[in-house]
Amino acid sequence: MVMANLYTLIIFPLVQFIELVYLLAFRLFNNECIAIVGVSLIVSVCTLPLYFMAEKQQQAERETQRKLKPVIDNIRAVFTGDKRFMILQTYYRQNHYHPVFALRSTLSLLIQIPFFIAAYTFLSNLEVLQGVSFFLIKDLGKPDELFVLGGHTINLLPILMTSINVISGAIYTRDLLLKDKIQVYGMAVLFLLLLYNSPSGMVIYWTGNNIFALIKNILQHQKDKKRIIFDVFYVLAIVLIIYALTFYNGPRKERIILAFLVSCVFFLPFLPQFMQSVKGKVLNRINLETSALVHRRTYFLSCGILFLLAGFVIPGSLIASSVEEFSFIEDYRSPFPFLFTTLLQSAGLFLFWPGCIYMMFSKRIKKWLTLVMTLLCGIILVNVFLFSGDYGHLDQQLKISNVFGLDNTMLLLNLGITVFAAVVLVFLVLGRKSIFCYSLQVIILVSVFIFGDYQVLKIKNEFSDIHVQKNILIKEQLPSNPKYEFSKYGKNVLVIMLDRASTIFLPFIFEEKPDLLDSFKGFVFYPNTVSYSYYTLFANASVFGGYEYTPLEIQKRDTVPLVDKQREAHLMLPRIFSDNGFTVTVDSMPYENYSGEQHKEQNIKFEDFPEIRRNNTAPNLPWMTNIFKNYNPGSISSKKVLKNNLIRFSMFKFAPPLFRKVLYDDGNYLVVSQKQYGLSDIPELTLKVFLHLKLLPELTSVINNQENTYTVVYNLLPHSPAFFNIPDYDPFNKKQRINRGNGPLANERHYHVNMASFLLLEKWFDLLKANGVYDNTRIIIVGDHGSWSETPGGTKALLESKLFVPPFKGLKMGAWQPLLLVKDFYSKNEFDYDYRFMTNADVPLLALEGIIESPINPFTHKELKENKENGVIIQRTPDDVGFTRLHRKYTFDFDKGYDWYHVHDNIFDPANWSDVEVKP
Repeated sequence: MVMANLYTLIIFPLVQFIELVYLLAFRLFNNECIAIVGVSLIVSVCTLPLYFMAEKQQQAERETQRKLKPVIDNIRAVFTGDKRFMILQTYYRQNHYHPVFALRSTLSLLIQIPFFIAAYTFLSNLEVLQGVSFFLIKDLGKPDELFVLGGHTINLLPILMTSINVISGAIYTRDLLLKDKIQVYGMAVLFLLLLYNSPSGMVIYWTGNNIFALIKNILQHQKDKKRIIFDVFYVLAIVLIIYALTFYNGPRKERIILAFLVSCVFFLPFLPQFMQSVKGKVLNRINLETSALVHRRTYFLSCGILFLLAGFVIPGSLIASSVEEFSFIEDYRSPFPFLFTTLLQSAGLFLFWPGCIYMMFSKRIKKWLTLVMTLLCGIILVNVFLFSGDYGHLDQQLKISNVFGLDNTMLLLNLGITVFAAVVLVFLVLGRKSIFCYSLQVIILVSVFIFGDYQVLKIKNEFSDIHVQKNILIKEQLPSNPKYEFSKYGKNVLVIMLDRASTIFLPFIFEEKPDLLDSFKGFVFYPNTVSYSYYTLFANASVFGGYEYTPLEIQKRDTVPLVDKQREAHLMLPRIFSDNGFTVTVDSMPYENYSGEQHKEQNIKFEDFPEIRRNNTAPNLPWMTNIFKNYNPGSISSKKVLKNNLIRFSMFKFAPPLFRKVLYDDGNYLVVSQKQYGLSDIPELTLKVFLHLKLLPELTSVINNQENTYTVVYNLLPHSPAFFNIPDYDPFNKKQRINRGNGPLANERHYHVNMASFLLLEKWFDLLKANGVYDNTRIIIVGDHGSWSETPGGTKALLESKLFVPPFKGLKMGAWQPLLLVKDFYSKNEFDYDYRFMTNADVPLLALEGIIESPINPFTHKELKENKENGVIIQRTPDDVGFTRLHRKYTFDFDKGYDWYHVHDNIFDPANWSDVEVKP
């Protein structure tokens, strides 16, 4: 959180500046690479004054060190220990020097770092560069890979960038000490390492910076460097003017304005003469030492006013105008996080960076900065409060309902009042009584703060009411069922089937999240567990119905329709528990009634069993869809839009009405790509089944009686692979870019959803513990089948796992490794492993153990028993046949082309696997 806030404070303003320059350059030339070069050029030019000031500080430090060095060397040669230290401190004090001043030699580096981070953040995440080619570069969004040597690709752009950097460094340091040269060359090597595998667009940007630095270092040794610089700018200006008037496709008015603005370059040589004239005719008649310009408080009070306006007052007023609309957006309940983020962004724009710039320059420049900042503050106050404009309704994405219409009278009025305000401010700032300017600034600052505070109180009060109403609304949206009830004083049996939950991932999950071991204390893990199929259609019946409902046993009952056998398996345990006095709750089950797909809404016929409660949890149900919209309202993330664009909306209000249409940019607020606001590409099904597990605590109730309960929860999250952000693995906590982490299975989608399932179950179990119903609950977590590695890196990591089952017949046997975890009543043991040979058909017997003696299947009237003494026969289908429509009425279509395998005792021993011939 601290690092994120520092990024927002320091780097975010620079990213906004780089994005704006890129957008303007791209719209002008309609070429991504030229836009990148344009960003490099503009950033280099704009930071040039900072580098000059840094260079002065560095040169002063070098001269001071050169002057002090002989005496310091003598002191170090003659004295040692504390005496040397005391003498050196005395010598430093006599020369008004402190060793900390040595940091001045690193100023140019300190300036580069934030700009580098900002450029890297922007260009490395810029989707519009993906797939864009430029001459020999095939993709600006990837490393250039321009040369192939011995089957290995070599990136040439970083090498070219470093070569230019080294040449520039050689010119810059030719008269400097060895330590200065080491610093420069060391930085060149560091940037080579950092950028070698970076996208080509980013390397082009930094290469442009290095070329600019090389030219700058060459010109520093030229006598007529000013004339040369102006000549270069003249040539560039002429080229741009010709381009704007002839080749640029923009409107005629826009082309003329652009050409006029560029032509202003020709007046730059006369600017110093003009400034000197102003100083001679105006400023010399004024005693600047008694004016407000000499006080830093004048500058920082103006910065403070702009900071509060942009980060506090304007966004606060907008949110206060419709608190409900800015509440409960995705995972943000309150609108205050948006306000805090904007406040921090505003602090970077109007406090941190203006403060850094002010402190670097000389007193003479500081006076001009103070005058400019004060005038800017006054003009913005006029625009914000006197010309706020009526733009109608603004939605969550800051789109306005009223079309822009500019009245000429209003524009002239704005211009007149702005000029008047500027003249008044100039007299106040330059006047002899600086206390007047200071007092006015303090009054404005306090007034702005009070106004912003009033808006915050309004938001707080209205949100309190909305919060209550929203909770009522969510509770109304949650149906009376699904509800998961647990008895506080009776016995609870909970079976959680996570579709495709895999054994192989569990050690990696606990390694990444060791705290989970404590949350799952009391559980026994059965890694030596096999499934009867890697298709849910064939495997799920044995999970709920036991050994009578394995694929082979289902085939043997060829006079009973598959739909009835599927329904029997799903209802067997609910019937047994219900007949023995348990309150039974059952989720939507996979392939109910043997029709459709496992995530579609079905209906087991419960009319004959009204005592069994039905939990409708299929992802496509209306209640799930309605709640899903509260978390995931559309294809554009309003949360991302507000966090990025609220500060841009403040800039929109800062601007004179004439320029607001340009800043609004048809609702895009000059954003390069709307893709950054897109919700993740995670499938909607994944998000909905995630949400089902996320809502389990809210769907749970505790009964203060001695009733016994049996509950079945079925969820598809592990079967719906997707990449989530670390460390919380919550797709609703959206970030601009998916950060998968760097663990051994970071690139395995199945691992991500398995991890997310455990983190969500942990929260549910914490709730059960807090309500005193965890200890008296037997919990079984089971998968119908497993999954497999999708990447070479994942395969390598899994191969090294002690739970890896060697391939059989070329198949990845992880697909037949379902998860099986059991926590018994009042179990307090540490999380443990049990390597007994198990199948997921053991679930019914595990659920009933010690509760019901010799349980009988109410449909077949046979006693439930194990059938694995001599191993088990599992099924393998060669094609994607996991759909009901591909099979016959009474039996699966296993007549030809299907393999059956036999395994016994230890699934990790290849010798225990064999082919068997089965003729169903």
